[in-house]
Amino acid sequence: MTHGNGQDGPGAEDRDHRIERQRRIMSDWSNSGDVLASILAGLGLGLVADWALGTAPWLVVIGVVAGFAVGFWRMYVRSQEIVDEAQRRQRYDGGEHPDARRGKDDGWSVTGLGGWDD
Repeated sequence: MTHGNGQDGPGAEDRDHRIERQRRIMSDWSNSGDVLASILAGLGLGLVADWALGTAPWLVVIGVVAGFAVGFWRMYVRSQEIVDEAQRRQRYDGGEHPDARRGKDDGWSVTGLGGWDD
C-alpha cells in the first residue's frame, strides 16, 4: 500500500469517483453545447440563405428545425456510446480485459464478434 504517489491507499477510490463524476459533468455540458451550437448553426445558415434568396422567414424556420434535429441526434448517438461503454465495463467488471489475454492460447477470442478487435 503506497500513500505518497496518490495511486494506491485510502483515498484512491474516492479520487477515482470524483474524477469519474467530473468527467460526466463535462460530458453533459459538452452535449448541451453541441445541441445549442447545432441550433445556432441552423439559425445562422437560415438567415444567410433567406437574405440571399429573399425567402424570409422560411429558411430560418427550416434551419432552426434542422438544427434541433441534428443536435438531438448527436445527443442520442453520444448517449448510446455512454450506454455501450457502461455495458462493456459491467461485462468485464472484475474480469481481465480482453486485450490483456491476447497471445494466451486458451481458446478464447473476441475477433469477429463486434467486440474489442472490430
